[in-house]
Amino acid sequence: MGNIGLITLSKTFSNKKYAEDFLNGKLRFMPLDYYTNLEGDSREDKYEGISSMFQPNFSVFIIDGVELDSSSLAGPILFRESKDAMHIFCMSAFYYKDDGKLFETEEEILNEINKPSKTKLLSFGKISVIIIDINEFIKRIDRVAKEKSIYYKRDFVKYINLKDFHGNIEKPGFIKDLKYKDEVEYRFALKGLGNEPFILDIGDINDIAVIIETDHIDKLSIKSKEE
Repeated sequence: MGNIGLITLSKTFSNKKYAEDFLNGKLRFMPLDYYTNLEGDSREDKYEGISSMFQPNFSVFIIDGVELDSSSLAGPILFRESKDAMHIFCMSAFYYKDDGKLFETEEEILNEINKPSKTKLLSFGKISVIIIDINEFIKRIDRVAKEKSIYYKRDFVKYINLKDFHGNIEKPGFIKDLKYKDEVEYRFALKGLGNEPFILDIGDINDIAVIIETDHIDKLSIKSKEE
């Protein structure tokens, strides 16, 4: 994605207790297949965690030397990460692409910032936690994952047109269909933890995060630091 300036991350909750648990440093990582089974939920994603997708029009299937008629397939053939392969903790990102562009007004800067859709976040819940020191937050997660010797990575989610995609996914767990692009998601991922939810305890983060109403999450502004 080029040079990215990550401004902050947010996490939205349907219950204040869950938000308070997060502020206490309890990060609840869910296995990838959790999101494929959320029937009727706005977070449901049947393509979550796929590693390959082969479209019938571009594939030839052969059994014992006999070529099959691929046009009879109802849809693409999918391969997924194994159920215990990855746990993810999803957050919403506020960022800009640092391409050296010069701005004349604060409004121009704000218009360039990529941020999640408030409407989408409200479908997740009415309470959000905003990280006010993003570098310290990431540092704490990095440190605990290293201390526990857990396989760990983090990155932005990339949104692509999966309807027409054919081939291998470069970064399974970090790819979603274009219809989810208004989530502007950033993910933390762990591996090798079975298939149950996992709590990563990074310690109290009340010093670097605050609770706000999700309805106010788009009220982003800029001011100069006080001397």
